[in-house]
Parts: sequence; C-alpha cells; structure tokens
Amino acid sequence: MKFLLVLLLFFILLGPILRLLLRTIVMNKVMKEQKKYTTTTRKEGDIRVENATPHRSQRTRDTDGQYIDYEEIK
Repeated sequence: MKFLLVLLLFFILLGPILRLLLRTIVMNKVMKEQKKYTTTTRKEGDIRVENATPHRSQRTRDTDGQYIDYEEIK
C-alpha cells in the first residue's frame, strides 16, 4: 500500500515538473531564434533592397503570351 502511495505521488509531481522543464527548454529555443532574426549588424538608416524575382531579358519572347486589348462594358 505504501508503494502505491509513493508511486501515485511520484506521477502527480512528475507532470508539473516535466511541464515546467519542457516550457523552459522551448522558451529558450524560441528566444534564440527571435534573437537571430531581430539583431542586425547594419547601421541605423542603412537601406538594403533584395529582389525576389530574377532579372528577365528586356525583349519579349513568343512564349510570353499575347496582349489583348479590351473595353469595359457598363
């Protein structure tokens, strides 16, 4: 009977302790990731532009499609 009581107390205390431990570990990881993205090595007022699309040639190709002029009907 004593063994069951000790085992029950162990599992009752184990839940909150593990929850606290896991929460601490996860929050440390989250803080490290946030710090990685929020810290900048650039000076204040420095501007950096990144183009998301690659440069295309200025001439149009036949595969680009065809422009069709339309009128709006009211």
